[in-house]
Amino acid sequence: MSKIGRNDPCPCGSGKKYKKCCLNKEKTTTSKEQVPLVNELYGNSLFSYHNQYVHTKKVKNEEINKKLLNIYDYGRKMSPKEVMDNYLEVMNSLLSYAKENNIKTIEELDKSEQISEFCSNVINDASDVAYNLTKDDYDLEKVINYIDRLINILDLDDNTYEWQIRTKAKILFTLNRITEGEKVLTEELEKNPKATYYYVELIDSFNDIGNKEKAKYYYDLALGYDDIEDRDVIEEREDYFI
Repeated sequence: MSKIGRNDPCPCGSGKKYKKCCLNKEKTTTSKEQVPLVNELYGNSLFSYHNQYVHTKKVKNEEINKKLLNIYDYGRKMSPKEVMDNYLEVMNSLLSYAKENNIKTIEELDKSEQISEFCSNVINDASDVAYNLTKDDYDLEKVINYIDRLINILDLDDNTYEWQIRTKAKILFTLNRITEGEKVLTEELEKNPKATYYYVELIDSFNDIGNKEKAKYYYDLALGYDDIEDRDVIEEREDYFI
């Protein structure tokens, strides 16, 4: 697999540059004999250390960790529903533990050693799966409820928080709850009017449903800021309007 440059589009399909997305997840790996979902993104060459680590690390919640390893080992053979069910079972267990023990950060949750993977990786991988679900794949209300719970219980870093908000908005658009999806993103833009990737989500979502007028509105609004970060990510969506 060719090396991914920091400024290249992230292979996960988020629309972000690699440096702004999966580079920050600090992913380790698993073996090519086993087939985790992230194998689709990064290839087999990276996985031997990660496989050894997650399968041998001592944990305090062996039952829930087995659910996680099940995804890593057999995820490609599982349906989207099965994968998401496993992720939500893992994450809801972690969030219950965090709430019961007054844990507020991902770092604290990692120190509790409930699972053998870094919690930030599980959170972001679960969102990667959720982002691409359809109404036929899954009960998307369950995912929305999980994201709300995650945000309410843990203090997330900026990148992780942004990805949860984008995922929630994408799901709302998928459910044809357009006004709600738009509101989720515009509320974040009220806090930070130059947040590039909330514009990306709005532009892409409205373009996907055929509302070119709204997509162009947010495209123009974003480019109205001369100093908006990663301006080229917005500009490359000019093709939507040709």
